[in-house]
Amino acid sequence: MILGDTHFGFLTLLPAIVAIFLAFRTKNVYISLLVGIYSGILLFNIFNLLIVKELPIYYLIIIIFASFLEIAQVLTNVLGDPWDAGIVLQVLFIGGLIHLITYSGGSKSMARAIAKKSKGQRSSQFLTW
Repeated sequence: MILGDTHFGFLTLLPAIVAIFLAFRTKNVYISLLVGIYSGILLFNIFNLLIVKELPIYYLIIIIFASFLEIAQVLTNVLGDPWDAGIVLQVLFIGGLIHLITYSGGSKSMARAIAKKSKGQRSSQFLTW
């Protein structure tokens, strides 16, 4: 059963809040995003269960496990579209490039070069820009 015109209201922000909180807390963006996706799928499936009143409550356990399988289906559908796959690959490429520059010490050497040339607050802000 699909919800159709049901509006979740504030609860639509819950997966994003979970993902952002976990990203700051664990410093692991990929796992946080997967947990955010899972929480959104789980929220949707739980609301489907609550609308159909005649289902027994042990279906909640089935929904929790079925939501894990649904993550794979959602990611396959998203990455199957060439446009979405291109965006995901571009973001992964940019993130990898930033990690490579940070790991090789490029950002520290850039900060040292700017610190040598700056004479005050304004000049350091201008050089950073």
